[in-house]
Amino acid sequence: MSGIVMRMVVTATVLFLAGCAGSEESAQEEQLPQQQETSPAVSFQMSTDTVDVLRRGERIAGVPADPEPGTMYSVQIGAYREPANAEAAEALARQRFAHPVLRHSDASGLVHIRVGRFSTRQGAEELRSEMKGSFPRDYVDCWIVQLKEHE
Repeated sequence: MSGIVMRMVVTATVLFLAGCAGSEESAQEEQLPQQQETSPAVSFQMSTDTVDVLRRGERIAGVPADPEPGTMYSVQIGAYREPANAEAAEALARQRFAHPVLRHSDASGLVHIRVGRFSTRQGAEELRSEMKGSFPRDYVDCWIVQLKEHE
């Protein structure tokens, strides 16, 4: 008789544990749809103070139209972590353009290669247009930078 009781206890324990595992899975399955329903859809927030798109000749309010005296502009053709890549870009720019080619290393170790020194942004924009027109594949991502006093 004790063998029968023992089998019944073991069977009851196994059924109980199997039922608990099934109820945990059921509880998880029931929670998933609820979580999905309550989680917000992916959204992006845009603020007008983060990006300003201007047409030629327009100015941002509060920004002086004329730069400080001595401000210089240049066209940056790249920033390189590998010195060999910077040297190749610099050598090619020296062959292609009559303007001075500037090399500047920053604190992070990047080497910036820039072409020209202009007292007006318009002068730099004209060179940039010429570069992109003459070598459209090579200078797609070139941009105008305002030089600091020591550059």
